[in-house]
Amino acid sequence: GLNSPLVLAAYNAGPEAVKKHKGIPPYPETVQYIQRVKSYWNPEQSPNRNKKIFSFRDKSGRLIITNDRNFYLRNKK
Repeated sequence: GLNSPLVLAAYNAGPEAVKKHKGIPPYPETVQYIQRVKSYWNPEQSPNRNKKIFSFRDKSGRLIITNDRNFYLRNKK
């Protein structure tokens, strides 16, 4: 099967960086990116797991979905 962390590393840092380092490059941005994306697969690890989701329609009728309560309160009709 696919090695998901290597696929994510290649997407973020580029396939040449993965080849050069023979694995996940030690770039902080890439390491953080992999951790962040993997947290979406495991909601228990997600930093947003306890955030409430707000939705409203803006003045033009577009549906807006956010987890920012202040943004919601400032912009809802």
